[in-house]
Amino acid sequence: MRAALGLSPPERRIGQTAHDFVAALGAPQAIVSRARKRGGAPTVASRFLQRIAAVAGETAYAAAKARGARYLALAQALDRPVAYRPRRRPEPKPPLALRPSQLSVTRIETLRRDPYAIFAERILELAPLAPVGPEIGPREIGDMWHAALQAYGEAFVDGAPPAEARARLLAFAQEHFAAPLADPSFRALRWPRIVAGLDAFLAFDAERRAAAERVLVERKGKFEFPLDDGSRFTLAARADRIEILSGGGAALIDYKTGAPPGPNEVKVGFAPQLTLEATMLANGAFDGAPAIETREALYFKLGGAAGGEVKRLKFDDFRAVAARHFDGLKALLAQFADPATPYPPRLFPKFAKRAGDYDHLARVKEWSATAGQSDEPTADEA
Repeated sequence: MRAALGLSPPERRIGQTAHDFVAALGAPQAIVSRARKRGGAPTVASRFLQRIAAVAGETAYAAAKARGARYLALAQALDRPVAYRPRRRPEPKPPLALRPSQLSVTRIETLRRDPYAIFAERILELAPLAPVGPEIGPREIGDMWHAALQAYGEAFVDGAPPAEARARLLAFAQEHFAAPLADPSFRALRWPRIVAGLDAFLAFDAERRAAAERVLVERKGKFEFPLDDGSRFTLAARADRIEILSGGGAALIDYKTGAPPGPNEVKVGFAPQLTLEATMLANGAFDGAPAIETREALYFKLGGAAGGEVKRLKFDDFRAVAARHFDGLKALLAQFADPATPYPPRLFPKFAKRAGDYDHLARVKEWSATAGQSDEPTADEA
C-alpha cells in the first residue's frame, strides 16, 4: 500500500536511522543516553547498550558512565535552584469570626478529610474557575439523574406507581437529558445504559413503595444545635429520598451515580452523610417530614452493568452509629471553634479525592514529595 502511494517502506526509515546513529558514533566524542522511565514506568537498557557493556568490560564501562554522570549533573542543575527548601504543609488559622457556622453534611465529610478545602472555599471564598469549553461530565450527568428522579418522585408521592410509570419516567429523563441527547454518540452509546438504569430504578421503586406509606424526595433540612463553648452551629442537608415506612420509622436513601462509600468508610465516620441525616430527621429538621427515627439507610447505585445496585448500611444498631457520628461531629466542630486549630490539607489522603480543587493552592505536590517535612516554620497563610 505504501509503495502504491509512492511512499518509502518502513524498513528504509529504520535503516536510515541506524546509519545516522552509527555515523554519529564515529565522532571524536559522543554521548549515548537513554530514558530510565517512559510514561512513568521504568525501562530496560537496549540490547545495544547491554552488548557494549559486555564487550567493553566492567572497568571501561564504569569509566564511561562516570564521565556521563558529569553531564547528567549539569542537566539536573539547570532545574535546581541554588537554595531550595520545601515548605511544610500549610496550616492556616483564621479568626473565629471567619470560621463557618453552617455546613452541609457533604461538606462535613470534606472538613474531616481535607479541612484546607473548607478554608479556601468558605473563608477565602475562592471558587474553581469553570473550564473553557466545558464538556458534560460525571457531575452534570449526576445532576440530570437527580432531576429526573425528583420529577418522578414528586409526580407519584403515595401508593404504588401507575401503569404508565415507565413512560412518565422516560419522559422526565428525556427532558432533563436533552442537552447530551443532542449528541448522536451520547444517544447511541450512553443513553441505552441510562434507560437500563431507569428500568432498574423502577423495579427498586416499586419494591420500596410496597412497604412505605409516603415517599418524600429532595427535601431540604437545617438543624441548629449548641456547641460546648456556647456557640451554635447549623447542619444542612438535602435528602434524596425519605420513606415513611408502614411499620413505623423511616428509611433514608441516597442516589449515587458514582461509587458509593464502603460500609467501613461510613462506620468509622469518613462518610457520615446518611447517619447525620438520620439525626436531623429524628429532630424534625427536614421540610414536610415528621420527627421520626431512621430504621434503615442505603445507597442506590444508578447505572453499571446491572443498571442499578442497592448498597445497604448493615449495622447492628444504626441509631447507635448515628449517635456516635453526631457526637464525633460536635467534637470535631469544638476543635475548629478553637482559634489555635488550623485547617491543614489532606489529613487523611486515603479517603480524599485523587485531586482536589485547592491542591495547587495548598502546594500539595511540594510538601507531599518530602512527606510534608522540612525545616521551614509552619505557614499560617495560604
